[in-house]
Amino acid sequence: ARRKVVKPEDLSSEQLLLLEDGHCLRDQALAACELADRRQIEPFAATSLQTLVPMVESGLGVTLLPKLAVDGGLLRGSKLVTVPLAGDNAERSVGLAWRKGSARRPDFERLGEEIRAVADGQRGREAA
Repeated sequence: ARRKVVKPEDLSSEQLLLLEDGHCLRDQALAACELADRRQIEPFAATSLQTLVPMVESGLGVTLLPKLAVDGGLLRGSKLVTVPLAGDNAERSVGLAWRKGSARRPDFERLGEEIRAVADGQRGREAA
C-alpha cells in the first residue's frame, strides 16, 4: 500500500481475488498481471466488484479494480488503499454499440465523441 505503483511481478506472491469465470474483467486482469499460471489465483471468485471489496478488506487477498469504479465511489466506506498497476497491459477497451435502425443514432454518435474526448484528455494528462 505504500508503493507508488505495483508491477505485475509484485503480485506473484499475493493471493489474487478476481471475478468468476465469464466476466471480461477477469480475463483482462489476468492479462494485465501477465499471469499464465492461474494457480496464483484464490480458489474462489466473486460475482461482482462490490463483493471483491469486503473480501480484500477482510484480508483474503488483493484484487484489481477499474479506475472508473474506484473514482465512482466503489471503495467509499472501506479502508482499502489503491495503487496503480504499472505496464502497458493495465488498460482495456470499451465499445459502444446500438441497433442499426435506432432513431437515437445521432445521440449515440455524440456520446461516442464525448467518450473519445474524455479518454484522449485522460491520456494526455497521464503522459505529462
